[in-house]
Amino acid sequence: MVKGIMGVHHIGISVPDLTAAERFYCDVFGFEEAGRYDINRGPISDKVTGLQDVEAFSSLLKLGNMYIELFQFTSPLPRLQINRPVSDHGYTHIGFQVCESEIDDVFENLQNCGVQWNADLANVDDLPGMRITYGRDPFGNVIEIVCLPKSSELRL
Repeated sequence: MVKGIMGVHHIGISVPDLTAAERFYCDVFGFEEAGRYDINRGPISDKVTGLQDVEAFSSLLKLGNMYIELFQFTSPLPRLQINRPVSDHGYTHIGFQVCESEIDDVFENLQNCGVQWNADLANVDDLPGMRITYGRDPFGNVIEIVCLPKSSELRL
């Protein structure tokens, strides 16, 4: 075990339009802006990212116990990954826990805000009270909403 790790701080998401992504995650999910900054071309940015000529606009947003870091890369130009399957290696999604009494409203409200759901909310047979679905935000990133039963030890 590596000592000193305190927990997950943030998840980074590359988006085509930083302002639109900020509006979506702040207005729809309730994230609050914690900071905005530019990543300028230079040896440190290149070294850290493992890319060349890195340049991006970035924003750090906070909700509850986590941050998301949004990036709009201007260099190198991003490759489109439209409908990248969640089975591909790498980060697959960001999951949001939703309270039981609001899961149906959250599903509908997110759909009205541009989320494309893979399916309606599903009941999980092995865990009575658990409801879950995956979808994509307006930028193609996979999100999950999940309602965990009050008896679940996995609840936040």
